[in-house]
Amino acid sequence: MKINKLKLLNFRNYKKLETTFQDGTTLIIGNNGRGKTNIVEALYFLSILKSFREEDSKTLIKNGEDFSTIEIEVENKITRVNLKIILNKKGKQMFINGNRVKKNSDFVGKINVISFVPKDAFLFKELPKIRRDFIDDEISKLSPSYNMAIGDYIKILKERNELLHQNPIDEVLFEILTRKMTILSVEILKRRYSFIKELNSMILPIFQKIAKEDMKLELLYSSFVSEKEISEEIIYEKIISRKNEDFQKQTTLIGLHKDDFIGLINGKDISKYASQGQQRLSVIALKLALIDYVQAQLNERPIIILDDVLSELDNVRQINLLDYLNGNNQLFITTASLDENISKKIRSKHQILEIIEENIKREE
Repeated sequence: MKINKLKLLNFRNYKKLETTFQDGTTLIIGNNGRGKTNIVEALYFLSILKSFREEDSKTLIKNGEDFSTIEIEVENKITRVNLKIILNKKGKQMFINGNRVKKNSDFVGKINVISFVPKDAFLFKELPKIRRDFIDDEISKLSPSYNMAIGDYIKILKERNELLHQNPIDEVLFEILTRKMTILSVEILKRRYSFIKELNSMILPIFQKIAKEDMKLELLYSSFVSEKEISEEIIYEKIISRKNEDFQKQTTLIGLHKDDFIGLINGKDISKYASQGQQRLSVIALKLALIDYVQAQLNERPIIILDDVLSELDNVRQINLLDYLNGNNQLFITTASLDENISKKIRSKHQILEIIEENIKREE
């Protein structure tokens, strides 16, 4: 999988930008604030319809403009596809090969992009919602049905919570919504448990290779039901058992929207006991395992973004990371400075795009 062309209109700091990309690795260089991250952010947005920096997509529209456009040509083993998003103050419009699609699930995953960004270093210390979003986003890229199930679950959860604020509560509707939540929970939980299990089977050798230390890294999915308990009957009983508390607190207190996953190094919780360096390497290993997982699912390598990440690693670990990625991936690396952040050995292998006054200078 690779991106051949990118067009931006009124996106972030860019009034208009058009560029092409080669196979392999592209370095995007520019001082802070010039827009190098904006380029890779646009690529990522087309993968999952979310930014890796902002919750509100309206902030992606250039100041003073009414709309923004992101368009790419992506090529896989079978065909070339044109993907286009138009953002405005009211929402978004999605197009595949010029044809408008209305469901997010029909668009998400047409291109699979995996990002490494500085804030990822704190993934295991973040709130559980951040880790749940990580799981849901990555599975959604591979499964339209999962993307739809998550969307439906969120809508039903919102309806249920709104109902809990009413007085009196319509208990017939409450029962209907609880049953719908239960049915969706079965599918979602099976996929989440399977996803974490698959990553676990890949992550240890990757971690030991990039860390160059003999430590054991593993992931654990934490839920209100164990994997063996996943059934409509058990899930329903667990959710409904908190009915009185839900009524009192006016919110849904139990369900997969409260789940989490944790990382362990040598059996100890990363969020509590790991050093900052170990946390960073654990997340890198997690993302690398994700790359292998995506390849196994799609029989194709995803597109990789390293946004200002290499500067946080010494030269040895820079080389270890890039050597691991040196395969069939199309890789985008943003950095402020070649001299400070990338060794000569790495630098010589890459195409270079330099951002100067919102324009691209290409160095072959």
